[in-house]
Amino acid sequence: MTQHDQSLLTTINKFMSMLNTLEDSKKSYGEFRNLLRLLIRLQNNKHTIPVVEVVSLIKAKKPNIFYLLRREAEIDTNLSIIISTTIAEEQAEQRVNSLIEKIR
Repeated sequence: MTQHDQSLLTTINKFMSMLNTLEDSKKSYGEFRNLLRLLIRLQNNKHTIPVVEVVSLIKAKKPNIFYLLRREAEIDTNLSIIISTTIAEEQAEQRVNSLIEKIR
C-alpha cells in the first residue's frame, strides 16, 4: 500500500467515524468542512477521491451540516462546485465501501 493509499484510507475511515459519532449541529460543522478540504487536497493516481460520495453521505445523514456547507458555498466557489453534485445514499455507501476494499 502506497503512502497516498494510506492517506486516503485514513481520511475515509476518519470521515466514517465522524459520520457515526459527531452530532448534526453547528458545533461539528468545522470538522466536516476541514475533512472535506483535506479530502480534496489528497492526490491518488490509482483511485478516485470520493468527494461526491462524502458530500452525499453528509447530505443524507447530517442535513444540518449540509445546510451550513450550502450556506458557505454561496460565497466560496470551490465549495459550491464540490457540493453541487450528489448521489443516492445507498450508492454513496456502496462506492465508499468498495474503495476501502480496493485500497486494502
